[in-house]
Amino acid sequence: METRAELIEEETAVISGRPLELSRSAAADALPAGAVVGGYQLDDVRLGGGFGVVHRAWPLEGGAAVALKVLRRELSLLPAMLRRFQQEAEVLARLEHPAIVEVRGVGALDDGRPYIVMEWVEGRSLAAELHARGAFSPAEAVALLEEVLGALAAAHAIGVVHRDVKAENVMVRPRAGVSGALGVKLVDFGIAKLLEPLGGARGGKSSSLVLGTPLTMAPEQILGGAVDARTDIYAAGLLAYQLVTAELPFQGADAVETEGMHLSAPPPRPSERAPVSAAFDAVVRRCLAKDPADRYPGVAELLADLREAVAAPATGGAAPAPRGAAPAAGGLDERHGPGVVLLVEAGLAAPDDAGDEALADVERLLEAARSALCRLGATLVVESADALLAALPAPYERARERALGWTLDLWAELGARAEASPEVVPRLALHAAAPEALRSWMPGATGATGAGVFMTDAFAEGLERAPRPEAAPPPGAAGALRRVTL
Repeated sequence: METRAELIEEETAVISGRPLELSRSAAADALPAGAVVGGYQLDDVRLGGGFGVVHRAWPLEGGAAVALKVLRRELSLLPAMLRRFQQEAEVLARLEHPAIVEVRGVGALDDGRPYIVMEWVEGRSLAAELHARGAFSPAEAVALLEEVLGALAAAHAIGVVHRDVKAENVMVRPRAGVSGALGVKLVDFGIAKLLEPLGGARGGKSSSLVLGTPLTMAPEQILGGAVDARTDIYAAGLLAYQLVTAELPFQGADAVETEGMHLSAPPPRPSERAPVSAAFDAVVRRCLAKDPADRYPGVAELLADLREAVAAPATGGAAPAPRGAAPAAGGLDERHGPGVVLLVEAGLAAPDDAGDEALADVERLLEAARSALCRLGATLVVESADALLAALPAPYERARERALGWTLDLWAELGARAEASPEVVPRLALHAAAPEALRSWMPGATGATGAGVFMTDAFAEGLERAPRPEAAPPPGAAGALRRVTL
């Protein structure tokens, strides 16, 4: 069985479907101390990984130390890799952000291997910091994530995707003049960009390069599919979980099991291991959606919800619940706390006479609602054959008219679904209560009939203004916004 450390270190390239195991030893690729490369005198090797070897070096004309990274010898034998490395180094030279390591220059050794010269960052990796001190508080975690995500936003703005965001690639150091605060530098952009599929120049089958570690790869990377900025969003979700729990969410017995968890296992809630809010759980859950379309579309949306999540009351505790433990009676446990919940019911006008087409439409309606709730970052707490109950994120708890507006839009979306059956009656109901009351708020608890959007008195009391007058029922559906009493 591989240990966690071995999983972290493992680096495998897959080129045109052929696995290429990269040597773990940096000795064969290291340059001798004292050698001069591009106006810099090399010091000893400071880092050797699956992609490159990093030397500390000093300018011959004097000045601060730099990091000189040389592409690994095996990868330098691939002409396409050489072209990509040089091209990406030029792009990275345009990246300017205080949390991105600065590129000082590029070049090639006499043997043809390319190198990148970057600023030297004193400090240690975030992985080493976590190992030394343990988990961060939610506020500390979000302060670090703000910097990492700011760096990613700057990269995404010019079309660069990092594709290997992980604690090992985030350098931290004490921030000057701010006691206890850490500054961040995101590194390894150049090599990670090489993960982009390489298009076939002659119109034949394209070759691709998939590099990474099983613990931190998004599903689309594992499958060798197309990657984009949402791949970095997935990695940010992994990092958010790791910062507050000091561990990663998916850790199998070996690489194959770990990759299988990324592809199909639901992510555990951070609140099972740390004192974080249900809103923080929802943010991580959305980041770690298996389908990129269900994740945050960009950094700005993720950052906004992260800030809201830190302000929300914590629901986790120091004594973590066992993973896989059954939820409390009724499907909702204490960790969700008071808040706003949305019930989506797919009722049948004539349950005893429902045909196959109507039953199939019930499934379509619930699947459309589930997808919308996932995009929102809601937490599903009850699922049955004809209903969903979801806890909405913190912003909707504190601004209930926003929750009502979103629910009316969802009702219209569900009413306009393709192949809608006239026998299926969509009902959406909003409620707000403490966990004890929510346990009894199961499908059918409101007694509501007919199609429409309903809200309980408890939810309505938190509204700051009347519902939007322009909200209309779905096409062809009778119903209106109504109050119900539990």
